[in-house]
Amino acid sequence: MMKKSVCVLAFLLSSLPVFADDLFSVGITVDGRMESFGFSDVASLFDQIRNDELTEAFPGYMEQSMAGATIDFRGLEMRAMFEGATSRLVFEVPSLDIHETFVGENRDASLEKLEDFLIDEGGDILNRIQAALIAISPVDPIAGNPNSLMGTMVSGQFRAGFEDQTTNIDEAAAPATTERRAPDNLAALGARLGRFTAAGKATNVLTLPLGYSFRLKEDGPGLRAVNIVLPITYADIEGGKSGAVSLGIGLTYAMNERWLLSPAAATGVVGSVDLGSAGGIGSLSLTSAYTIPREGWSLNIGNMVGYYETLQIELGDYEFNPGVSNTVLRNALMVSIPSTMGERKVTTEVWATDTRFFGSDLYSEYYDEFGISFGLTKTRERSIENHLRAGVSYLTGDGVEGWRANLGYSF
Repeated sequence: MMKKSVCVLAFLLSSLPVFADDLFSVGITVDGRMESFGFSDVASLFDQIRNDELTEAFPGYMEQSMAGATIDFRGLEMRAMFEGATSRLVFEVPSLDIHETFVGENRDASLEKLEDFLIDEGGDILNRIQAALIAISPVDPIAGNPNSLMGTMVSGQFRAGFEDQTTNIDEAAAPATTERRAPDNLAALGARLGRFTAAGKATNVLTLPLGYSFRLKEDGPGLRAVNIVLPITYADIEGGKSGAVSLGIGLTYAMNERWLLSPAAATGVVGSVDLGSAGGIGSLSLTSAYTIPREGWSLNIGNMVGYYETLQIELGDYEFNPGVSNTVLRNALMVSIPSTMGERKVTTEVWATDTRFFGSDLYSEYYDEFGISFGLTKTRERSIENHLRAGVSYLTGDGVEGWRANLGYSF
């Protein structure tokens, strides 16, 4: 009987299914016959291995049938096989040297024991699996790609410390005045819509970069503002849904009229029932924004160094912390070009950023983004009252490619 089991396993290894558009796929072999299935959520994947689904897919299937499965779990290979005609379930993740056996009164009960183990006893195994997914999966929601929680936290902190500080785009609707007064605080609304592809899988992302800035002074050296950011992100990854939110606080400190420094701290959480993943990240960063005015245009230089680390997250009976940490360097150049449109002054800003990750293994460890923004020109005679900007950008890098459309409004 064991010899037959080994033969089934060998057949499974040579028959791993490929579904370019599915997050999860499984090749199931029953009594020498194989069928392949693809899914957008993890629950449907494991349901397919239960007795009812096996009976429907393989007429004549019984508890005594030779049965096993090879699973593509968002890029990570797993195996599940019933030994011979028994309910003894062997679960393996070959690349992580994970090998566990579960025995229930029937095969469905053995699957339940596997699920209970992962929830109640297999915390270390879950964390090892999650760390591996961050390293090899193009669509992991925690880290490893621009749409992940780590990726959106990096871009959000850099935007707050560089783009929002050096932009010359503003809604100049109020009359100019020479009266000096305390600057107005700013509430920020925005929307960033993007579509990205990685390893043949497409992700549609909507981010709402909410924020509020307590502005202390308009010019001169010293502390100019305290900034709170609350970006909310929703992603659809080939039908699998995920959501993330983070909260950050930062300072804007002027070294002089050209050079601003912005230290910031943030924490965020992400979860996806469909992708079978949840996690949290904490971060510290420092962003430098330096402006070089030229005749008829200006050059803005942005540099950020940040440290990002996964946190312990408890979700019901689950505890997650894959132990991933990365130092991030992000550098940018932005050229601001003023012009006129009728009687209004407008500004076009062209920019490029380079982002690189060092530390734990990630699916994508670097990417570049190139964009253009447009809006009315900021005036120096008054505090900012409205700030409207729109633009598009293109991103390319280590295994990822995509575009974003950006719209921001502050009041």
